[in-house]
Amino acid sequence: MTTQNLANVEEERTVTADTNDVMGSTALRQAPGPGAIAVYLASTVADSEAAVTVGGRSLKRKSIIGKVGTNAQVDVAADTPLISQVRGGEPIIVDIDVVTAGTIRVKVQWVGAPL
Repeated sequence: MTTQNLANVEEERTVTADTNDVMGSTALRQAPGPGAIAVYLASTVADSEAAVTVGGRSLKRKSIIGKVGTNAQVDVAADTPLISQVRGGEPIIVDIDVVTAGTIRVKVQWVGAPL
């Protein structure tokens, strides 16, 4: 028999100006333990940029956020996240560069590995 103890932590932030380390003041400023990190990005404008680094590994260099839509809604069922496996303790850094005034939504999820 296999026993699985999975945990899930999710944080979502909305920014309207250049912001470094969007997750810096949240429970996901670093990976809580072994598992996987998923980062979703959405913007109301087509030229906002993001850089995403997990544990020193660049998942997205400063480049345009792909999902653009009204209210910058994140749809975890349809959107493609940036994903990284983590051991725990890795810093999760999301930097946003707003080029044209708009709203950017950042959602980060951590799912713990089975024990």
